[in-house]
Amino acid sequence: MKGNTGKIIEVDLTHGNIEITRLPEEYYTKYVGGSGLAAKLFWDRGDFDADPLSPGATLIFMNGPFAGLRLSGASRNSVAGRSPLTGGFAESSCGGYFAPELRYAGFDGIVITGRSRIPSLLLIRDDHIELVDAHSYWGSGVEETDRALKEQYGKKFRTLVIGPAGENRVRFANILNEAHHAFGRAGFGTIMGAKNLKAIIVNGSKRTMEMADCTRFEELRAELNPRIREGLISEVLHDFGTAGSLEGHVYDGDVPIKNWTSNYWEEMAEALTGSTLEEKYLTKRATCAFCSIACKRIVSVKEGAFAIPEGPGPEYETIVSFGSLLGSMDLAATCKAGRICNDLGIDTISAGAT
Repeated sequence: MKGNTGKIIEVDLTHGNIEITRLPEEYYTKYVGGSGLAAKLFWDRGDFDADPLSPGATLIFMNGPFAGLRLSGASRNSVAGRSPLTGGFAESSCGGYFAPELRYAGFDGIVITGRSRIPSLLLIRDDHIELVDAHSYWGSGVEETDRALKEQYGKKFRTLVIGPAGENRVRFANILNEAHHAFGRAGFGTIMGAKNLKAIIVNGSKRTMEMADCTRFEELRAELNPRIREGLISEVLHDFGTAGSLEGHVYDGDVPIKNWTSNYWEEMAEALTGSTLEEKYLTKRATCAFCSIACKRIVSVKEGAFAIPEGPGPEYETIVSFGSLLGSMDLAATCKAGRICNDLGIDTISAGAT
């Protein structure tokens, strides 16, 4: 199947078995995208009766069809399985840099079952795949683990890491890519923790991919990338991040305020919106692979009770979860709360609403 590798990695953590499997070509035409492929693979391989925190639980990571191609906003990966938070099938999507690196290693996805006897990490370097003892990382926060992994294995490796929340089976634990980009919802970090899997790291050298029609794709890319970059919403996202929409949404009555007991609070919107974040705490902008929008925020709070060093800043959801939802207008506090959650590996939406 051109444009995809056609291969996935299947890992049995209980027995330490790793296999490379080729998927039927019809999967790629019938079940489009990472979410569709992950749902199909769970249907085929997952145990619907298995407790999400048991060795029988299945955890699936699948790339979208444009992962690794230079198309703005399209290099994404989906994780799917039975949620420990709800008990139902769920999926969560992440941008960042993991999806293209997995594709460059030669794979479209990873299917994980079983439970490792000891804390482990899954290392993927092209066709060299192994489970490595991760005792030294267990108990560490996401930021420290990410730094240590890159120091040990090299900065070219892309990382998926859980924090202490996942290790201790907090049911809304998340998974962080590069300590910044989150598979946020549904508690998939909890499943990794229950499987004693601290991290997945990948580095690939297969940077070229065979396309069905390379000329046509390049024509579409040349047309779409400027349109995406120059669109009004893209400009707002670039300038002010996802929180740039907060002020507009509050006038629509679409912002959670004081545990949903109110739908309008003008002073809060001015205090927490993306333009205020830019003015007070923004130090630089960041982006996901090949995306020209650069909606990610890097922030620093230099003084006060909520001082934090330069690092990943809050998205809209984090700001409203720890701000307007709780009746707070303290933007520095939301930045600090978001950073703490990221380092612990906790979904900020669930944390703020719990």
